[in-house]
Formats: sequence, structure tokens, C-alpha cells
Amino acid sequence: MSLLISLLLLGIVESIIYYERKHDMAYLLSLGLSSSRLFFLSLCEAILLGSIIALGGCLLSMIAYEYVNHVLCIQDYFSFSLLLKPIFFSRYDLYIIIFFIYLVMSVLSVLRPIQKMMKITKTDVLREE
Repeated sequence: MSLLISLLLLGIVESIIYYERKHDMAYLLSLGLSSSRLFFLSLCEAILLGSIIALGGCLLSMIAYEYVNHVLCIQDYFSFSLLLKPIFFSRYDLYIIIFFIYLVMSVLSVLRPIQKMMKITKTDVLREE
């Protein structure tokens, strides 16, 4: 559930970033930057932002897992223990899957605003303040 909510928030943040930066993109396009280069630049920025968020989320969940299992010794208080079972190769496969889900969703959340930015005319964007 938290993964879905964070992906929704990531999409909203990415959309707001690109709607607020449409003046900057219009300036770059008017100075001679090609639209394909601007698209590649935005895609790299989304990949970097998505990887930072995914890495932070995975590290935080790893720390919480180790804290609950080994520091709090949950097995002493309850009759169960938290276990990560291997999905494909190791017990950290779930973190790798979540990392790639964040990357894909961050890239997908950038595609729509960038396509809208490429369709609007640069002069209309530069005229409005």
C-alpha cells in the first residue's frame, strides 16, 4: 500500500516540477537546444531522482527490518519472526524489484508532462508571466 501511495506522490511531484519549469524549458529551446536533447535531459533527471528515492526507500526498509528482528528481538515477545524468503536468487530480490518499479514509474511519470511541453509553442510560454 505504501508503495502505491509513494508512486502516486512521485507522479504528482514530477508533474508539478515540469509544469513549473516550462519557462526554463522554453528558454532552453529558444536558445537552440534540440527537443530530443531536452527530452533526454529530462529523462536522465527523472532516472536520477527515481534512483535516489528508490535507494532511500530500500535502505530505510532494510534498516527497519534489521531493527525489528535483531534489536527488538521480536521473537522473544511474539511467537513469530519476520523472514525474507528468496524470490529468485537471494532474500534481497524484493528490494531489487521495488528499486526497478520506482525507476520505471519515475520515467513514466515524466513522459506525459514532457510531451505536453513539446506541443506548446515557445512564444506563448515566454509571453506569459
